[in-house]
Amino acid sequence: MWLKGKIVYLAKAFADFLFPPICLACNQEIPAGLVCDRCLHQINRSTLGVCARCGFPLGLQESCQHCKIKLSLPRTRALGFYSHPLLPLIHAFKYQGKKSLAKIFGKALTGLINSDPILKQADGLVPIPLHPARLRERGFNQAELLGIEIAKLTGIPLINALRRQRNTKSQTKLAITERISNMQGAFGVQDASVIYQKKVILIDDVITTGATLASAAKTLFENGVSGVFGLVIARA
Repeated sequence: MWLKGKIVYLAKAFADFLFPPICLACNQEIPAGLVCDRCLHQINRSTLGVCARCGFPLGLQESCQHCKIKLSLPRTRALGFYSHPLLPLIHAFKYQGKKSLAKIFGKALTGLINSDPILKQADGLVPIPLHPARLRERGFNQAELLGIEIAKLTGIPLINALRRQRNTKSQTKLAITERISNMQGAFGVQDASVIYQKKVILIDDVITTGATLASAAKTLFENGVSGVFGLVIARA
């Protein structure tokens, strides 16, 4: 057993010598792990406030242009903009299978919850679900992985309350009005009794127009939820 452990250690050391770990965000060589200390610091110091009217995450000196969407979420928080260092990390998380990044993002998002007097009153965490076909293709739901990590750190229970009942097309290249139309009727609930009269936080990776969160929130409200907030890694 000792010999096997020694061989594994030496093999890892040799591999690190030949192929030293690289930060997934900035591509700099690092001693170990996935993200360098500099990029970790940026991830964990969110400076985005929210619009007092619609809850959309804002920059420091920005006026909100998204109130016309009429979001049904009174508050949504994001770690930062969909740019460095978050953009390459989200891509590695979602499309390269770097699922261990959920721990890094989960810790940072927990910091947002703990510092926010509204979010920390939530009774549950509800991840935005993938359609079964998309889930089979990707192999995991990134929002659920985030929710699992946040639940561990906050004690707020994870509730898989929603199901994706329409396999909507990708929102990436759609205009604002098309995004809203695309998400209509996209969600249903698994069991309304587990969310009745509860305040919940919707978890997702990126918010662009807010159409996905708004559609999910509408479904939750129609099934008896008393309050819905949003929490994402990045704002596009």
